[in-house]
Amino acid sequence: MSGQMKRTDDITEENVELKKLLTKTMQENSILKAQLKHVSLLLDHARHEGFKAQYDVAGGFKLTSQIEQPVSLVGETQVKVSGDKTVRSDGVADKPKQESRERPRFTVQKEFDEHQGSVFCARFSPDGKLVASGSFDKTVRIFDVYDASDKKSSKFEGHNIMVSYLSWSPESTHVVSASFDSTCRIWDVEAGQSTGEFLSTNGAQAGFMLSCAWHIEPHVFLASHSRNSVYWYDQRAPSKPQLEATHTCMVNSILVTPSGQVVLGDRNGAVSTVDPRRTDSFEMETPTKSDPQRPPDPDTPNSIVSTPKRPSPISTVVQSQFQATSGRAQVSHIAIPPAGTQIEERFLAVNGYDNILRIYDKGGLTGDVDKVEPNEPKLVSKLMGQDFKNNGFPIHSSFWMGDQVTGRVKPTEERTWADTMILATGSCAVSSTEEGNACTAYVYDVTDIRKGSGGLCGQLFQKLSGHTDVVYGVHCHNVSPFLLTYSADSSVKIWSSRGFA
Repeated sequence: MSGQMKRTDDITEENVELKKLLTKTMQENSILKAQLKHVSLLLDHARHEGFKAQYDVAGGFKLTSQIEQPVSLVGETQVKVSGDKTVRSDGVADKPKQESRERPRFTVQKEFDEHQGSVFCARFSPDGKLVASGSFDKTVRIFDVYDASDKKSSKFEGHNIMVSYLSWSPESTHVVSASFDSTCRIWDVEAGQSTGEFLSTNGAQAGFMLSCAWHIEPHVFLASHSRNSVYWYDQRAPSKPQLEATHTCMVNSILVTPSGQVVLGDRNGAVSTVDPRRTDSFEMETPTKSDPQRPPDPDTPNSIVSTPKRPSPISTVVQSQFQATSGRAQVSHIAIPPAGTQIEERFLAVNGYDNILRIYDKGGLTGDVDKVEPNEPKLVSKLMGQDFKNNGFPIHSSFWMGDQVTGRVKPTEERTWADTMILATGSCAVSSTEEGNACTAYVYDVTDIRKGSGGLCGQLFQKLSGHTDVVYGVHCHNVSPFLLTYSADSSVKIWSSRGFA
């Protein structure tokens, strides 16, 4: 009888585990469905453009060109009339008459088209000299921003499935990439090779890495996984994460502020600020020389290593959390102003799957527009448009600020780039023209959000036309008014309002 009861208990326990596994599988199926539609569009586009799509279990999708691709010449301008707009061959529409003429419009200065699949992420390096991009073709590429020659990009291979996100180290020497193969890799830009592979705790090929971000602490970066996990990795200890925290749902976007706060945008539309350095939430230990897996850093001999016995729920270290979208629509990306601008910790841009780009003021406003007191985040801008779409795609946005923005807020007609603050975003809307598909990125003048006038601020400054498929996002240069756009048409474009100096 006792043996029969033990067997019953074993079966019950096994059923519980199977239910947990089923729940995780159903959660991952939802993101697979969202990506499946996109993959279908990619393959249709590839065939239309003369690529042959192949798939094998070991190598994944490969796109092989079957025709000679035309060369895009930046700098030669031809004029075509389409409706009531004049459009140049570089894809940039002439300025509408009602737009201000004080600040020159952005035009394409460079285009990189060496990827053979959608470019899901591209980032300027912190020093502004290089661009890193990650693609559906499983590669990471590094481009030189100012090189005027025909020199090819550096190509980094190692991931088995598409690269979903990437982040630069503060010194601009390394790039970390997150992939749908459930791993992250660090690439040494100068050496041209991978310096480490970092695995999830779910095993190889289980789930996806969705986002990553380099931390302000040396050697540390974070990554989010589709099975509701957020990992803290140490560059000196490849393989398993040093810390794993479990969120209530998938975290689509990770951001690390200049002060070291970790901000998460999740699938339920919430934005959370967490601080993993609170030792009351994790079991900690000091590294020793006898530990072969984790030698102490000679530059920081008292550094702390976290070694959790089990995943720790993020809710135990949440400093603040608020609902950032309507109807619990997913957050696809979060962004803050550039470091060193005095207000980088104050404003937060949130791309939502409800087709709205919002800006929140994370502190209460006082009489001094640059003095912030802790308070509930306040919605100060709500940007949307007939053509701007985010739904179902991981669309990204980025701030840019002139070096005089923190001074007096000037009227729109008096502004120059030095006292302008913009927010630029990609879009998944695809429109058909006589020349083929056309996709647009959007640049908004959001300088007025610093006024604290009580109303919603922000106005469309320019539409960046030139891509032929989904524009996944925009990234802004730290100093100069340069923008990166990256797209499902496999290209990366650099835009400037004044050319390269």
